[in-house]
Amino acid sequence: MERRFPPRIHDDLTTGENRWTQGGERIRVDLPPSVVTFPDVVWNERLLTLTETERLSASGWPALLDVLMAHQQQSWPLLKEGVEGLSRVQVKELALDGIRLVAQHNPRRLTSTTAAVDDRAIRQRQCFLCPEGLPPEEKGLPYGEEFVILCNPFPILSGHLTIVHRDHRPQALAGVFHVLLDLAHDLAPDYFVLYNGAKCGASAPDHLHFQAARRGKLPIEEHLGGPYDTKIAGDRTA
Repeated sequence: MERRFPPRIHDDLTTGENRWTQGGERIRVDLPPSVVTFPDVVWNERLLTLTETERLSASGWPALLDVLMAHQQQSWPLLKEGVEGLSRVQVKELALDGIRLVAQHNPRRLTSTTAAVDDRAIRQRQCFLCPEGLPPEEKGLPYGEEFVILCNPFPILSGHLTIVHRDHRPQALAGVFHVLLDLAHDLAPDYFVLYNGAKCGASAPDHLHFQAARRGKLPIEEHLGGPYDTKIAGDRTA
């Protein structure tokens, strides 16, 4: 079946011009090069609709994310396989100068860890974090006006999430650091949140996103004890 999508603002990869395309007409839109903006209707089709009971019973973001994960595992076979695959992941503990490290052998992550992220490869592939590049079954929850929380079908840890910007824009922390802090606050104490830079292994350096997963498995958490977390929480709520 042919997939049809509403009009979108797209980036001309050869000229850097952004245009609105509809019915063959193109109108120049003043946006920075490499930024693609989608109409709200495109993302709205990707948002999970919760029942009244689910909304009332889910108090706080961690509970809402449990609802999202449960829905997606029921309707999205790829995610279900990824979550079940975590039970087969092999881990090995290593020590380096007194620091405990955990190495993970996770074959389902092979696609992401070996993805070509050079400029040419990125130009030639469809962005898998844009709404039109998502699998038909994938749904998410809106976070604020600019981000959408999605389940990661190739999880590293339990509850692995990808929080994507609604616009297709480069992976850069400038101007959105406050969102990272807000996420860390709203998803606490159940989740940790991280930013993987474009030069630090991000498999989607062309689309701004954060990641989150359930706490309890990362050795670094042993060095971020209760007093530190309590102080941060207090500072954010003051």
